Amino acid sequence: MDIHSSYNHSLIKILLPHRIPFLMVNAITLYKSGKNPSLHANYALTDREPFYTTDDSDNHWPSIYVIEGLGQCCNLMIVISALEKKLVEAGLKFKSMGEILKRLLNDEPDEITRVLRNALNQRLRETYLSVGFVGSADMEITGYARQGQVISYETQLNQAFGSLYYSTVRAYTNNDLIARGTMVSASRKN
Repeated sequence: MDIHSSYNHSLIKILLPHRIPFLMVNAITLYKSGKNPSLHANYALTDREPFYTTDDSDNHWPSIYVIEGLGQCCNLMIVISALEKKLVEAGLKFKSMGEILKRLLNDEPDEITRVLRNALNQRLRETYLSVGFVGSADMEITGYARQGQVISYETQLNQAFGSLYYSTVRAYTNNDLIARGTMVSASRKN
């Protein structure tokens, strides 16, 4: 049940509450389901982005934004995994999450889309009713992203304990590692 094609802002806006300029993901390129799901995504840096200039005139994208993008990718991975579980719990048959997300994006009038919409609406209500979202990151910055480059994010969920999620994350530009580490998030259930 893998996604092997690219999904753009339209789908990401359905799955995340973030909006430009705070949205740090342009496209989902891969999702692998299973006990330890993983997600790959991209963010293309344009000339409209706020870049830092250092003393040696080396313009680069702030590393904290790379970390935020990795966090958003972790959230996307957790949301897609939760949607997949909802479909399985409802006993609905499907070939792949890629097919399912296309249905959601196209707002197809069927049972699968109805279940997905209800799950997303419930998730949004729970998020806004619960004030206890916590996140932590243990990151190593090994390089920088610059204007015109594409940041490639890779996330993998290693463990989930109820509403506590532990993921490993990496970010690349031009196949060069620029950040790696772990992220832990938890949300309080009412």
